[in-house]
Amino acid sequence: MESSRQVVLKNHVVLLGFNEIAQEISEFFDDQLTPERVLLIDCDPDIIKHFEERKDSNVDPVYADPADPKVWQEYKLSEAKVVVSCMGSDLEADTELASYIKRTSPDLPFLAVTTSHEDSLKLYESGARYVIQTEQLASKTFRGVFAEEIDKPAAESFMEKGSSHWKDTRSIRDGLGEIFKLV
Repeated sequence: MESSRQVVLKNHVVLLGFNEIAQEISEFFDDQLTPERVLLIDCDPDIIKHFEERKDSNVDPVYADPADPKVWQEYKLSEAKVVVSCMGSDLEADTELASYIKRTSPDLPFLAVTTSHEDSLKLYESGARYVIQTEQLASKTFRGVFAEEIDKPAAESFMEKGSSHWKDTRSIRDGLGEIFKLV
């Protein structure tokens, strides 16, 4: 477990694992009038290296296992402002973490990312405050896009939205470089 930057471990924003949701959250805090530091705990050395090399980043990377309860204690997750688990595929760790936070700091918002309806329910039952179910979120968002575009003339429908999405995706790729394929 190591970090090359000094991280304040009180009322801090914690991201466990890195994906597009983590990227959006870190950018949200970076865009504030007074940018806020974000502690990222991940066990992928390429992701850690990416953020260590970006001196202008508001992300403080820590190379550690985000599913390890010792890491939760060492980085004082129970004293955080918010904890967001982007591990996604580790339901057991996320439910254990939800229970840990509920027990040690019941007022602390714990958010988790999943793709499954069933896992969402398990996370809520374990104490997650909000579950970001990516497939459901994407389908709800797409419904709005679809409703806006479907009645346009065929030559125009989805052109602007597709072009905008293409530019956004390229921007993400260009900003993340080599770790783009990992997100």
